[in-house]
Amino acid sequence: MDWKKSVQKATAVTIETKDYVSYCTMVEMLLEQNLTHKEEDRLDLLRCLHEELQKLEHERLTKEIAWDVLGMLLPFVSDGSSKEARDFVHFLAEKGNPKEVFLKSNEILTNTVFQNLSQLEVTIDSMNLAMSRIETNRPLAFLDNYIFSLCSGITRILLVREIDRLRMWHICLDSMEKMTQRFGKYPECHPNLTAAFTIFAEQFFSFECLCFSFRERLRSNDPHIKFRNNRVPYDAKKLQEMDCILLRFLDSFDAVCSMGVDNWDRLAKYFYNELINPDDTQGSQSVQKQEEEEQGEGDMDQKVGIDFKGCVAMITIRSYYRERNFLEEIIYKSKQPIMLKSIFTLMLMEGNSDTSCFIDLALYQSLLLLNFIIERSTKDCKGLFSLLQTYQYFSAFNTEPWIRLIANDIVFYLLDSLPLDRRFTYALDTLEECPFENVKASILNYYQKNGVLSKPAENNPFLEKENIFKVISIILDDLSNPTAEPLSLIYLQQALIFMYYLKFQNCLEYNDQILHFLKNIESFIQKNEENVSTQNFTYYLNLLQLEK
Repeated sequence: MDWKKSVQKATAVTIETKDYVSYCTMVEMLLEQNLTHKEEDRLDLLRCLHEELQKLEHERLTKEIAWDVLGMLLPFVSDGSSKEARDFVHFLAEKGNPKEVFLKSNEILTNTVFQNLSQLEVTIDSMNLAMSRIETNRPLAFLDNYIFSLCSGITRILLVREIDRLRMWHICLDSMEKMTQRFGKYPECHPNLTAAFTIFAEQFFSFECLCFSFRERLRSNDPHIKFRNNRVPYDAKKLQEMDCILLRFLDSFDAVCSMGVDNWDRLAKYFYNELINPDDTQGSQSVQKQEEEEQGEGDMDQKVGIDFKGCVAMITIRSYYRERNFLEEIIYKSKQPIMLKSIFTLMLMEGNSDTSCFIDLALYQSLLLLNFIIERSTKDCKGLFSLLQTYQYFSAFNTEPWIRLIANDIVFYLLDSLPLDRRFTYALDTLEECPFENVKASILNYYQKNGVLSKPAENNPFLEKENIFKVISIILDDLSNPTAEPLSLIYLQQALIFMYYLKFQNCLEYNDQILHFLKNIESFIQKNEENVSTQNFTYYLNLLQLEK
């Protein structure tokens, strides 16, 4: 279809009447109708409009309407589309009124549900092109609005399934680097730039899991973790790609730090103040809207604050990739120790997520901070037990095997620092009260190691006949009606192993209840042998049979 004459005629009328609104209406109508046409017609219309607005005599028209046409072109942009739509958007962003283009780009980022990543990319490019041309005495007004809209755009594009997140993070880092170059020369903008990086870090770790805690234990040559290494599924290539993104992220933030104050020090102080005063913590502050001012550039004002989860994430990745002693320096400089309630607060904040990403960060931070906890041996263990229950909650519910592994290891590391009587108190309380069968299985294994498999010790509550009877009673009650659910089977197998070692140490009393229990389990295994791998169960049942 020949669009050229129609477009030229409409443009001529607009130049004569200066009726820019009607021209935009005409363009919008043509573009909407053209979306249903074949690809050749769509590209033909875009080329005609682009060529017409490029004419020198139409410079004023382009400047007046560019901001409005930007949104109209978005449906023509896709990851596989030709470059006509992208070039047209780029031209409008370069030639349009920069403040209007900036505001329109912000509006698109904060209100549009993107269909593909290219739509986000061209909108961010438009915002950056406009921002590079704006002169202002109030850079904060533009910077805060820039941050708010960029983060909104990230949130919206993440709603799109099967996007290339690797490419998306690089697009966002490109934009943040341009933001730093544009606003870094203003000292008053540095706190807001720092806040922007924490918000980005929070968004990144809400979607990407880098196995920090597991890889940290592998670094330490922990034999237990090394044994599990081949059984933990993770994509090494993807981890390397994400590592590259975070290293680039650190370089970008260091560029902010090189422009003035030490923003790492700012984050470190914020991190520590939040931890030692957990009762005052507000959680994630992120980006908050302020009331619009009535006149001038004030109508763009947004309030940007440091995101605490993002702050901790940034300190963590610096500790992981750059300076291993960074957290240690924070604590020594403060001259105040990390308290249990602080770790508990950190775990609740970082671990309060449906994904494994922040849980992994929380576990990694725990591994770094455990050496600085001073309250492990205090008489009041309530705080420590609450912390241990938090870790075991993660081990009970998380689908990632390495999260469960590290969480349990931290629990037992902390328990091992306690006297035997307190270890026993926690183990028995968990067996009696915990509703999670996989947690009960791990605690039963821990009880076994501290009792029948431990070195002889005086006054060991794990070996007292009365306490062993309590544990056996709990097992018999819990497994009186076993099921073929995986977690129940884990608990059942650990219970049989535990009872065997009691027998091996002559600590198992074969009364009627025990005999009935073993008979019941044997019957259960026979009924489920087609659906359940029964080899281990049968093995331990045979070992537990009374010798004739």
